[in-house]
Amino acid sequence: MRVEEAFEQWAAEQNFIAEGGTVIVGVSGGADSVCLLYLMKEYAQEKGFKCIAVHFNHMIRGERAELDEAFVKTLCAQMDVRCMVAKANVPELAERAGLSEEETGRVLRYKAFAKAAKSVSGIIAVAHHKDDNAETILMNLVRGSNVKGLTGMQPVAEFEGCLVVRPLLSCSHEEIVEFLKEKDIDFVEDETNQDLAYSRNRVRGIVLPELKKVNSKATEHIVLAAEDFGKIEAYLAQKTEEAFADVVSEEEGEVLIHAEKLLGLEEVIQSRVLYSAIGKATGELKDISRVHVEELFDLCSKQSGRKIDLPYDCNAVKQYEYVIIRSGEAEEESFEEVELDISEENLYENIYETELEDGTVVTLLLVPVDEGNRKVLTQKNEYTKAFDYDTIKGNIILGKRASGDVISLKDGSKSLKKFFIDEKIPAEDRKNVLVLKDEESVLWVVGYRIGENFKITENTKRALLVKISGGNYGRKD
Repeated sequence: MRVEEAFEQWAAEQNFIAEGGTVIVGVSGGADSVCLLYLMKEYAQEKGFKCIAVHFNHMIRGERAELDEAFVKTLCAQMDVRCMVAKANVPELAERAGLSEEETGRVLRYKAFAKAAKSVSGIIAVAHHKDDNAETILMNLVRGSNVKGLTGMQPVAEFEGCLVVRPLLSCSHEEIVEFLKEKDIDFVEDETNQDLAYSRNRVRGIVLPELKKVNSKATEHIVLAAEDFGKIEAYLAQKTEEAFADVVSEEEGEVLIHAEKLLGLEEVIQSRVLYSAIGKATGELKDISRVHVEELFDLCSKQSGRKIDLPYDCNAVKQYEYVIIRSGEAEEESFEEVELDISEENLYENIYETELEDGTVVTLLLVPVDEGNRKVLTQKNEYTKAFDYDTIKGNIILGKRASGDVISLKDGSKSLKKFFIDEKIPAEDRKNVLVLKDEESVLWVVGYRIGENFKITENTKRALLVKISGGNYGRKD
């Protein structure tokens, strides 16, 4: 498709530029950006909006960079287009930030465009073309990108609240250069485009030319594949949104993943839901990799109490049927959970006692229940309780309340959050309350009450006697 036809098609379909509005055009001085500026200037005159050029001097090539800046200023003066210039020492800033010059330059360049756009309430237009798109897709592929990364550049995007449009995305670089030659429009060659130290240049100068030797339409085929990936991504995004709503919830700043529901999803949706859940908890996804998603997935199958660390000072812990992602700050306030072995081999006719780091002592005893001791076992003691042993699922865990914890009451189940509110327990005291739990629900809110389904009844054959003492529980029943 010839360049003018492609731009005219874009112009006919776009609805972003209002009469009297402003478009910020990123202009490096190279063929692509000069072509875009020329076309956008003509379009602006036709439709009655303003066109402003913004040049970003990366200060990478010394005198050559200054010459490029001068060229853009002269070109804009000839075209009667306002020109704004921003400068930054990209090599120095990249070294200081520990990033590549490519990434640092890209971010600072777009920040300059966004600053200009915000100052005039305008949108940003950049000159990416079909070859740029193919390069981006290949780079994302070799970096291990997900399906979304393989959709390539989008005709419309967003950066720091500003709309970014790419009117030349369906054109090739060759077509753009041919157009400029026909119009006798000058441009400059960026010497850094030949520097193979930059990864994009290696793809541009080595990889794509070799692929075109295999098939001359390699670029077109890569871009067409990206369009297919875009359709696949849209479908998966919809399915992920539906699954996310069913599997993930949020409570008191923590993100809860229902492990069993997650494991019942299609594999491709599982990873996407987990990725989104991490993003919801951290607010960032830049440093979230496939490894973190895989670790979180493995945690869904682990026993309660297992934990992993995540970027952005977050961690995840398995709590019964949930995996909970929370901030490191919340974890610092958390009591170190302890799993207690209540197997018959460990307890029968033996007293099991363990002391925790804070001095709290937990004493366990498994005893048979008969008419002689049933009444004694049901007496109200604040820090000693008896539970129907045969109603307990698996081992028990002593820890602090976690999102998703539920206690059984006479009138049905209730979340511990609501239980604490109903019992009028002050918010500052709630984080210090110990909770005894099995694999499914709460046995005992220590110092308050036990779960209805674990109480001793006339059908109880064996009782688990639990006593909390020492530490903050100096009272002994």
